[in-house]
This record gives sequence, structure tokens and C-alpha cells, in this order.
Amino acid sequence: MSHTPINNSGKNTRFVNGKMVPAGEMRMVPDKLLPAKKVPAAAPENSSEEKAYAEILGHSVKDLSTIIPAIETEDLESMIALEMAAYRPRTGAIDAIGKEILTRAELAVTLDDAKVEDIEALILSYAEKPVLVNMILSAFPNYESETEDAES
Repeated sequence: MSHTPINNSGKNTRFVNGKMVPAGEMRMVPDKLLPAKKVPAAAPENSSEEKAYAEILGHSVKDLSTIIPAIETEDLESMIALEMAAYRPRTGAIDAIGKEILTRAELAVTLDDAKVEDIEALILSYAEKPVLVNMILSAFPNYESETEDAES
């Protein structure tokens, strides 16, 4: 038979379906005595993506800062949601992921107004982040062929 911990953080004794829980203490209460809403639902199985995200999020915040630039934006959004849902979300990790998402959003806005002449400067400024370079190149699909024609 499974039990659920019931914590009484109040100042008075609390009764949970006939089970006394003194103030400031915790008691294990059989699930069959609890109302249906008090029984914790079984945790859904994690998908392979969530397991991969959790493995990445298991790194220190310092290590995350070096890993994050190589991750796709959609995956970053899933990772930030997973970190925020954690028992003890790390603000440093959330900030690092959020900063990267913001950088990419700012780049997307810049690319909306960018001209072909601006591409080289943008690529050089984001050279250490391959995902962002790919964003730039995908915004100008003819750029590589144009530079090859100019070199010939």
C-alpha cells in the first residue's frame, strides 16, 4: 500500500481523514484515506528529448553558457520550460538560456532590415555561434552563390 506525506506547517493539529498530524510535523497517510485530489498523479514518462534536455541542464551554469550557443532555438525554449518546472529552478540557468533566446530574437529583427552588404559584418560578429551564422545565411540563401560569382 502506498503512502503520501502530509506536512502540517500550521500552528494547530490537523486531521486528515482520521489521521492526526500535529503542528509542525509530517505523517505518512495511506493513499486510500486521502481524497482523490490529494493522491499525487503518476509522473508522465519523459520523452527522449526531455531526457536529453535534462542531461544538458544537469551541467553547471558556467558549462551551460558554453553549450547553449550550439543548441537550436526551439530546443532552448523547451529547456527553459523544463528548468522553470524543476523542483529548484536555477535562476542562472534560466537567465543564460533567456539571454541566448533574446540574442537570437534581436538578430532576427536585425536580419529583417539587413542588406546583403551587411552580411559579412554580421557573420563576423557571430562567428563563435554557428547556430546564429546559420540563421544569417538562411535569411540570405543566395549569399554564398553571390560571393562565389564575385570571386570568379
